[in-house]
Amino acid sequence: MNTQYQPLVKLKKREVDETTKYISKLEKYQKDVEEVITNLKIEMQQNSLPTYGNLNDLQQHRSIQHAYIYQLRALDEEINKVTQTIASAQAKAKMQNIEYEKYLHLDKNERLKARLRLEKLEQKSLDEIGNILFFTQQR
Repeated sequence: MNTQYQPLVKLKKREVDETTKYISKLEKYQKDVEEVITNLKIEMQQNSLPTYGNLNDLQQHRSIQHAYIYQLRALDEEINKVTQTIASAQAKAKMQNIEYEKYLHLDKNERLKARLRLEKLEQKSLDEIGNILFFTQQR
């Protein structure tokens, strides 16, 4: 039994599913970036200060450490952006889910009303058939 809300229910469900999928992708990306950060920190710790050598070795180590720090800061900023994007997407998904539930409820009520109308019509038909049978048996 189709109702006027059924297309809207499908549309809202699709929107909720797409937003949920988007959030999952963002969360996966966030975990990947966090893993890169962890690996960079490990590399940074393993890149030890040279204990002997010339000044160039020391300057090279310092440059490498600065590059690691620069990458870590950039990745931290990326994590912050992704976290904010996830938060806004979750708020959007929450609102979409509310809309979906609203139209789902309206659709359910419309179906219930249609079923009750149909049952009432069937009952009237059965009553009419019963009356016809009763009067034909009376003759």
